[in-house]
Amino acid sequence: MAIGMAVGFGVIPALILLDTAVALLQGYRPQGKTDVALAVCCGLVLLALLLLLPPRRGRALLARFGGRLVLLAWSCALSLALLESILHLTVTRPAFHHRQPNLTMTIPAAPEVWPGTSGEAVVTYNRLGLRGPDLPDQRDGVRILCLGGSTTECGNLDDAEVWSQLLMDRLHGQGARVWVGNVGRSGYATHHHLQFIERSDLLDAVDVVVVQAGINDLWRALSGWDRRSDLDLLPKPLWFRTRLLREYRAWRGRMMEQAEHALQTEGADGYTLRRRRRQQAAIVEAAPDLTAALDGYRRRVESMVRRGRARGVEVVFTTQPVLWRADLEPRERKLLWFGWLPNGDFLSVERLRSVMDDYNDVLRRTCADLGAGLIDLEAMNGRPELFSDDCHFSESGARDVATRVAEWFISSHPAFSAADREHGGTGEQH
Repeated sequence: MAIGMAVGFGVIPALILLDTAVALLQGYRPQGKTDVALAVCCGLVLLALLLLLPPRRGRALLARFGGRLVLLAWSCALSLALLESILHLTVTRPAFHHRQPNLTMTIPAAPEVWPGTSGEAVVTYNRLGLRGPDLPDQRDGVRILCLGGSTTECGNLDDAEVWSQLLMDRLHGQGARVWVGNVGRSGYATHHHLQFIERSDLLDAVDVVVVQAGINDLWRALSGWDRRSDLDLLPKPLWFRTRLLREYRAWRGRMMEQAEHALQTEGADGYTLRRRRRQQAAIVEAAPDLTAALDGYRRRVESMVRRGRARGVEVVFTTQPVLWRADLEPRERKLLWFGWLPNGDFLSVERLRSVMDDYNDVLRRTCADLGAGLIDLEAMNGRPELFSDDCHFSESGARDVATRVAEWFISSHPAFSAADREHGGTGEQH
């Protein structure tokens, strides 16, 4: 009787631990306190059952209370299974790397926080959760998708000022039939961009992907977050992939996004705090060894190009421009907040520029080796009028990016040759 009760109560934690063990053998590593806590709780339950079985008194306790425990355990399990089914049927989450469809945000004017910006910014996302117009139903002309982090998303710039929209405007001005969408996502790095290129159905609907990456790979490597990004791509236990836990993680993510949004919309306090942290911290010259991080960056860039080609999509890159320059004025240095290290120190402007150059050099070499398109934004580096902080663009900066990317397409991409424009371009927006 006691053994039966122990088995009935212990089978659920045993299955969870078995599932976790299989995932561990495949490379999974716990990614937070929730993962560890669940495994520890399951282990403690099994240990308690094993300790109770040998003594007569323990078996008596199991015989007396075991039925209730088994009923409680299976009732909870069935309730969770029912809730899981309901969530699958009723909850729809945005596709990976997308924002909430039809989302609209209004960012109050804050030129003192973001120099080079003016007026209130209206930030909208279309029915797919992209910045830009809806994807045309009819496949007409060239479809370009801009992929990257916050310097692609430009979350503090108005819809009319984001560089992806300006790129479309400039190409339309040349008589090209083109659609440009923006699937930038603040904080995302090449780990996420590669996953998007590998798995997103949206790639089947576009012709060219323009990737602007580097800054998020850099800060993740400097701060130690690069290892967590690698973990994101490893196999996961079945329980980790349940909708319940996905919704919990999504809720936590929304809380973080709201905090991030508060930094932007209530701006001065949040950005002042970030900048103050750098100003008050020790500024050091010694950067962590980034050899492995740079090699990982190279491999992900290669994979993006190859996977894009396998799916019939051309993947083009821009280098990552930054404000960092050795001779920045004191007022310009006060705009900076990047460069944090795990011990609380911050990397000097000079070293930040040096390691950012390393990432851009890796990108240049990799694109050259693969024959992939590269739009070099080196000329933007160190120009205060183009940036509102370390790397995010002012309105002038977004215009500069759009102009340079448009010039590359017009001069280097066969779809935008003079002959193509002459035979089919209308300049109309689609």
